[in-house]
Amino acid sequence: MSALGIAWLRGRFICSINGRSWEAPEVVSSWEQLGAALREGAAKVGFRGRRAFLLLDHVVFEHRMEPTPPLRERAQREFLRRSIDREEGAEPRWWSAQRAAEGRGQNLVLMHVAPRDWLEDLLNIFAGCKLALDRVVPLTAVLETALRAVATTEDLAVGAVEFGGWTTAVVVRRGGELAFGRCFRANWRTERERLGVEINRSGMFAKQRSGSSPQGVYLFGGADAIPAVRQRCAGLVNAAAPAVAIEEWLESASAIPTGDPRNVLSVERARRRNRAWIKGVAAAAAWAGLGLYGLTWWSQAGAQRTERAHFHDLSRHAEVMRAERSHLERRNGAIESEREFLAAVDAFRLPPVPQRFLAYSAALVPSDMRLTGFDVAWTDHGWRFSAAGAVSGNDDAARAELSGWQDRLAQAPWKVKFAAIDPASDASLPSHFQLEGGLLEN
Repeated sequence: MSALGIAWLRGRFICSINGRSWEAPEVVSSWEQLGAALREGAAKVGFRGRRAFLLLDHVVFEHRMEPTPPLRERAQREFLRRSIDREEGAEPRWWSAQRAAEGRGQNLVLMHVAPRDWLEDLLNIFAGCKLALDRVVPLTAVLETALRAVATTEDLAVGAVEFGGWTTAVVVRRGGELAFGRCFRANWRTERERLGVEINRSGMFAKQRSGSSPQGVYLFGGADAIPAVRQRCAGLVNAAAPAVAIEEWLESASAIPTGDPRNVLSVERARRRNRAWIKGVAAAAAWAGLGLYGLTWWSQAGAQRTERAHFHDLSRHAEVMRAERSHLERRNGAIESEREFLAAVDAFRLPPVPQRFLAYSAALVPSDMRLTGFDVAWTDHGWRFSAAGAVSGNDDAARAELSGWQDRLAQAPWKVKFAAIDPASDASLPSHFQLEGGLLEN
């Protein structure tokens, strides 16, 4: 063992480590006596370390069987904690639990409950002796292990041990499952009749759970009390009195992990670790929030400083900017007026009818004809045109050419309407003509 093992059993005090042990010569019952015994025991066995564990059987320890629903270990711990917290009129307490075997469709645990203030005083006594107590193991936990080692053939066996006039009893099934556990007042030297009755009651309760009676009773260190127990317990096959080996029991207690539910300190320390973790997370979140607030404030202050500098700069150039704004407004007004004028002109602009009609008409002029004048103009009555020219050839041919050209123009998209034909004589040309008319814009 690397930790100092201490057994405090109804006033009996023993220190042990690595085969070296020391037992207090007197009963240890008060806190002052406990502190003195711790210092003397650590010195006697040559212990220089800090870690220690305690095998405890004390009057403040309450042991009882509690029914529980079929839950996993963590959920079962929470159920038991709530069950203890709901008890009316009870002072705050710490507890541990030994899981018992299932029987008749019901789950049970053996609860070990002690006042919180008493256990905190116990921790303070150890701390005052420069010892860090990490486990407080109930006597039933190691008694169960010792009983499993000797009860190898019985389907159901009862084991008991007595310290200071109080008996601790456990019932174990074959295979090592705990069936029942309790603590009752019975001095093995003066109350053997009572011991037999209580052992029989323990066996009867276990029988109700498992359906079979105990076949063996093992009274550790109580050979003189076996006849009284045999008299009260019918059907016993084995009855023995193994030696009380507290050093071995301390070895067994040292093998129990600190987080084991049988350790009375494990549940409360797990809760404290959870609370400490939650507080740490909350503190970290608070510091993170404070840092974020500071960063936001610094960023906003910087933005305000920038805005103030920009506003100051704008104030210094306000007159120049106002003059520039007036100039730009006047310029924009002039540009807008010009844009409106151009839009009005563009709305009333005449389409390029003269050019298009001239090009179309010229394309229809036959080879024997030439135009000497052509005009297209817009009047109050619409588009008007006039054309003058000459046609080579005799009069009949000229008339035919002119008539054909006129027909082709009449079929044009402009819907040409001819007003008059005024042929004239000319010595140099065989035939002259003058055409006038109107057309529609296409």
